[in-house]
Amino acid sequence: MEKKFFTIIFLLFSSTFGYTQCIETIGNTVYIKCDGTYDKSSVLSGGANIIVINDGVHATFNSWDTSPWNLQLEVNGEVSINSDVNFSDSGGKKLTINSNGSMNVSGDLTISTSAEIYGELYVGSPCYDCNSCSTGQFTLTNSGSSNIHTYSGSYIEANNVEIGEGVTLEGKMKVYCDFKITNSGGSELTLIEGELEIGRELNIDTWDTSCSDSGGSLSNKISGSGSISVEQTNPPCLKDWLEGKNLLPVELIFFSAKRQSSNVMLTWATASEVNNDYFEIQRSTDGKNFEIIGSVNGNGNSQARIDYEFIDTEAPKSTIYYRLKQVDYNGQFEYYPLIIKSDAARELSILNLSGNPVTGTSLKLQVYSPINQVIWFKLIGQNGMVYYLEEKTVFSGNTLLTIDIGHINPGVVILQAATDDFSQSLKLIRQ
Repeated sequence: MEKKFFTIIFLLFSSTFGYTQCIETIGNTVYIKCDGTYDKSSVLSGGANIIVINDGVHATFNSWDTSPWNLQLEVNGEVSINSDVNFSDSGGKKLTINSNGSMNVSGDLTISTSAEIYGELYVGSPCYDCNSCSTGQFTLTNSGSSNIHTYSGSYIEANNVEIGEGVTLEGKMKVYCDFKITNSGGSELTLIEGELEIGRELNIDTWDTSCSDSGGSLSNKISGSGSISVEQTNPPCLKDWLEGKNLLPVELIFFSAKRQSSNVMLTWATASEVNNDYFEIQRSTDGKNFEIIGSVNGNGNSQARIDYEFIDTEAPKSTIYYRLKQVDYNGQFEYYPLIIKSDAARELSILNLSGNPVTGTSLKLQVYSPINQVIWFKLIGQNGMVYYLEEKTVFSGNTLLTIDIGHINPGVVILQAATDDFSQSLKLIRQ
């Protein structure tokens, strides 16, 4: 019996000793130095108000209340918080995520003060049905002094975002559903070569439905030289205003390859461009390892169709894979889907570029056709319901198409494509 008693005391002592070795308090700052799960109240029990997650450390908190009022968090490693998070009240900067840092909030995140983000921030699990999102709301409240600055190289994901104060975006923000700017206070979105991707709607609360920029009041809400990609806007005229301000990203119409004797002619066209510095053309013989074979200058900012071409004078005789890399003036880039050129004659074919399961609200297809023609596309659910039926014109070579699937419930969906003498079906899983 005596032996068991001393064993229990030793285990308790070892556990306490290990915990104290993982936190270090210097003045009003607590440094977390080890991976593990922590209790915020216990960490701050000595009266500190600043928590620092050290580089290379993954710390987890299962709850996060608003006390103390002047609480600050600095993330150099990785932190996961399994609850809602609220940085409230005044007192200056409350959240800093440095370049090596990553923060994952399972619930909602509200900031009533200020934040600086150099690293990564994830709010909620990705929501693919915007009508049933229960978490992932990122809110910057209208407190009169709150603002968020995201720096070049940073990345933010959230299901819904609402700003009542200022957001300066130099990095990338991906919003799965809606981004709302309230029409009160000094709320504004400033893009400094930043990239904002909105899955469904950009909404400026109670804005003039004519989108007239009287006195520059709309320009004060959204300004800068970055890019915004969005499915729809509220009011609808806001999308036209964004186009007029060159805030929509490069939109590719098609990318095609055609054999000409020993050469291959590559052609493509854009419907609009924002900050487009140049296109880099890459080639591969296995679809995995690509080499740069040339570049073509972009046209900066444009809202009109622009056609491009490039001749590959050293094209091998085997099957060839080509892809485009579009590069902005600030060095940010995007790869467009690859195309395949074979010496053998090819029939009409449909390629799903969105992966399977399909996530997001759009289905992206690459259609190869030997001629210009019209194809009927149909999306059918498991219950036989026809979700989509529309004809699309495709061109000789490869044509990129996008079909809206945001209204389709998760489950199995059949895509059918047909002409008078051709039909193809693809089984897709909508997440």
